[in-house]
Amino acid sequence: LRSGPQLGLGLGLGLGLGLGLGLGLGLGLGLGLGLGLGLGVG
Repeated sequence: LRSGPQLGLGLGLGLGLGLGLGLGLGLGLGLGLGLGLGLGVG
């Protein structure tokens, strides 16, 4: 196994993908929850 640029690229890609997915999921969940709560209470 060569630890070359491919490793860094794969790691960066995986990290970026995971971060983006988590961020998008958290944002969507928070937005949906806030909207639902605001609509339900309002």
